Amino acid sequence: MNEIQQISISQIDRPNPPIRLSLDGPEIEALTESVRSEGILTPLLLRRKGERYEVIDGDRRLEAAYRLRLATVPSMVRDASDSETHVLRIIANLERSDTDPVSDAIYYSKIIASEVLTADELAQKLHRSVEWVMDRLAISEMPDYLQDALRGKKVSLGAAFALAQITDERVRRDWVAAAVRDGMSVRGAEDALREFLRYADQHGTNEEGAVLGDLPSAPPVIYFPCARCGVASPLEDLKLVRIHKDGCGEGAGAE
Repeated sequence: MNEIQQISISQIDRPNPPIRLSLDGPEIEALTESVRSEGILTPLLLRRKGERYEVIDGDRRLEAAYRLRLATVPSMVRDASDSETHVLRIIANLERSDTDPVSDAIYYSKIIASEVLTADELAQKLHRSVEWVMDRLAISEMPDYLQDALRGKKVSLGAAFALAQITDERVRRDWVAAAVRDGMSVRGAEDALREFLRYADQHGTNEEGAVLGDLPSAPPVIYFPCARCGVASPLEDLKLVRIHKDGCGEGAGAE
């Protein structure tokens, strides 16, 4: 086990690139107050880079130490290559409950673009599928307003994936704004996407993917009658009832 050392914060550099794009907000303020009263309970994990150190895990703890003007921080130093460092950072971040999917996606995109790891290698080291990694890379390509909605937890990841597939920029922006304002489930976003694709297929699109015709500024809500009471309700408010495709014959539970 690596020995815990007290290392001067003047010798420690932030991760490059950082997973956490921002170190502001109530979470870092709460951590700073915790460090003020209890100290740093979990040592930082560092690696040597020349005569200095770089953070592998513990960026926010380092920021709290800066804010409190601490001279040293408890740390463990580990020999790690660039690829090992990236994987250790990602694994440590995935174990947290307050992860930001946008920051994670941008980090994955940067390390793959820098050719430190390929998407296949990253998936293998994280014990995830390549499709999982590609989905995260897709987040890094979403427009800023959709990324902001994800960061602010105004839309779910599943809903964001569906809305991102709308090719008409005006429609996508309007429907994301409607989702943030009114709320939208994954099923509702998928229904909206299907309606957009149906309308685009009927009317066609230009080279930029804009629909040749006006679509409403809010996503359509799909209504179906309830099988029990007959009242029409949004599809996402109804349960899925499974029945035989070809009808129920004798001996299949029919009375």
